[in-house]
Amino acid sequence: MKAKEDRSYYRGDRCDVFALVPQGVRRVLEIGCGAGRFRENFPPCVEYWGVEPVVEAAREAVGLTQVLVGTLDEVAPSLPDGYFDLVVCNDVIEHIVDTRQTMATIRAKMTDEGRLVGSLPNVRSVWVLLELFFLRDWRYRESGVLDNTHVRFFTFRSARRILVENGFEIEVFRGRALGDIWWAKALLVLVSPILCCLGWDICRTQMLFRLRKGRRVDVCKNAAKMVE
Repeated sequence: MKAKEDRSYYRGDRCDVFALVPQGVRRVLEIGCGAGRFRENFPPCVEYWGVEPVVEAAREAVGLTQVLVGTLDEVAPSLPDGYFDLVVCNDVIEHIVDTRQTMATIRAKMTDEGRLVGSLPNVRSVWVLLELFFLRDWRYRESGVLDNTHVRFFTFRSARRILVENGFEIEVFRGRALGDIWWAKALLVLVSPILCCLGWDICRTQMLFRLRKGRRVDVCKNAAKMVE
């Protein structure tokens, strides 16, 4: 896979996601580990495996127990089954074509009491909607919600649904705010009547989650009931 020119793309420490990590984890698998900066949130005693498809980023991932280069499906035979008590997917699922297969692989590598934490971009972010409605544009970029390497897009509702349909129970699911930019806050005040109609989820650029293994649900109708 071709590397992004902006190398900071692979170097996020994602403290917002780490806040969801339960205490006492001992064996961690991070899918899409990039340059391995998320590992720095954990104590050295934690066994930490990484999977990264971009060779240049994987070379920077020092301090990990093992770094496997490739997609999860490609390296899955090299990962022990039922072994990891934490799996991390920071902005990964939106890059996956076969979500069902990948989520099944993640479940297979987790312990029965394991957790899955991570994040997803929110395509209903106000910035995307403003550009779509007023500029009549849907413009891909090097990073962000409309990253040019994304193959899937999620809202709060569809993200919850796909996670439940693929055999997980939601423990935490919340949004990350737009940030502390003063003009962004001022704009939100001005458009607050619109927000009341469209929903406050459009003020969230990302969705953060913590999941545990649940029973697999194949019927969309039943899955929708589970997340209500």
